[in-house]
Order: sequence, then C-alpha cells, then structure tokens
Amino acid sequence: MPSIQINFDYFVQLGTLPFPLLLVRIFLDGGWALVLIVLIQGFWLLWVQSRQEKYGASLQYTVLAIDIPRNNEQTPKAAEQIFTHLSGANTNLDLYEKYWTGKFNPSFSFELVSIEGYVHYLIHCAKKYRDLVESTLAHHGVLVTRNIREFGR
Repeated sequence: MPSIQINFDYFVQLGTLPFPLLLVRIFLDGGWALVLIVLIQGFWLLWVQSRQEKYGASLQYTVLAIDIPRNNEQTPKAAEQIFTHLSGANTNLDLYEKYWTGKFNPSFSFELVSIEGYVHYLIHCAKKYRDLVESTLAHHGVLVTRNIREFGR
C-alpha cells in the first residue's frame, strides 16, 4: 500500500527567514490573493455606503406629536397592531435599488419626551410615510395633533 508523505521543508525555510523577508515571501507565494480580496471588499463597502448617504440626503423627515385621549382603553394588542402595520413600509429591494441607487428601508422612531412636566409622544418618520402613520394611529383612536418639524438630512 502506498504511503503519503508530507514535506514540511517549506515551513522550516519560512521559519529561518527574518520577519520582513517572511512577509515578502508569504505575499509572493499567494498572500497577494488575500490582500486583493480584502481590498475589493473594502471598496465595495465604501461604494454602498456612499450610495446610501446620497439616497439618505434626499429624504425628507418629519416629527409628529400625538395625543392619546384619557378615556382610551386600548390594550397592548393595539400598540402591537400599530407596529405591525407600520412594518408594512419595509419592502424587498432588488439589487439595482440596493447597490446602485443606495435605497434602504425606512426607519420610524417612537419617542417619549417630557416637556415642562408633560409627557409627549413623538414619532420621527420619513415625510412620505406621514399619511401611513396618521391613518394607522387614527384607526386605533389616536390623534396626530401637530407636525412639530419637517427637515431634510
């Protein structure tokens, strides 16, 4: 039966080289491929980030203040349904939208703020989803009282 022999002379020779020559030897013996892969991935991530920043700068945002009536007897299930309904704004992006136009799914921010001792509920969302937020809240008996601020990034 033939036997398999492994020759470790390459690794022994590497161990005898000074450190700078060791790095050069590893690079020339195929380490360049790893460097190339890391560079390509880094440039790809920079490209996607720049496209997303460009798309994000084009979005307009608004902050809505909401008032919940004192006699509102909604259960936590209503809040769950609100969040479920707003998650419908997320879409499946194709490769062109995601990597060329830099499009990303919207974000909604729900905040509790105390101003002069009064608790206010604020929603920060993209301006194009304002109608979605208002109709969802109105369906559950919550009124959007005012638009606090509209701004772009």
